[in-house]
Amino acid sequence: MVVGNGLIAKQFKKYNNNDDVIIFASGVSNSKETNAEAFEQEFNLIKSYLSKESLFVYFSTCSIYDNSLIESNYVKHKLQVEDFIKANFERFLILRLPNIVGLTKNPHTFFNYFFNSINNGDSILIQKNAVRYFMDVEDLSIILDMIIEDNVMINQLINISYRNAITIPEAVSLFEEELNKKANVSLISSGNNYVVPDEYFYTLYSKVNSINVTDDYTRNCFRKYINLKKNEPQ
Repeated sequence: MVVGNGLIAKQFKKYNNNDDVIIFASGVSNSKETNAEAFEQEFNLIKSYLSKESLFVYFSTCSIYDNSLIESNYVKHKLQVEDFIKANFERFLILRLPNIVGLTKNPHTFFNYFFNSINNGDSILIQKNAVRYFMDVEDLSIILDMIIEDNVMINQLINISYRNAITIPEAVSLFEEELNKKANVSLISSGNNYVVPDEYFYTLYSKVNSINVTDDYTRNCFRKYINLKKNEPQ
């Protein structure tokens, strides 16, 4: 079963008729959300699956390691949900994710926000020292399939992230190169450089032959989806 209809939910549609797994991909998608009702709605939806015996898969965030975001409503909510799932679900899997890149209409994703803002010539205020990690949604699909099939890390919380941190100004430069447009950027001297603990993930990742994370991974990921977005029907 897949709960949700966004980027991640669509990637896992093959689980739609699988009653052994619940892919919960219907959470708050805007990391800047402040509306308490949005968080409560997600929490109530999660609680509605408590009676199920299926493996409950929840997507949290690697942003909990960013000291500049730890007090945000979004990160606090994610941590509360993690604790609730660990305490109440018999079979669960919690994956803390980086910024996932793929085709979606959601304007609040990092990728879509910067693609649209730079493409439209909008002014952007960015943190000079902030870093982000990125992953192609298709990679996430491969990785989660492997974890579920191995059945070894059930009832665990796993950080899913490559060692590909780049600063937000560097990410903007990649957009500029691929879009052949200059971003209208204002820099502020703030932001945090953080590292995601990834020991287990890299043990797992070493078994995946179909994913190749080179130094150009993020550039290639952006290029792939920028080209796809350019060809999307309007």
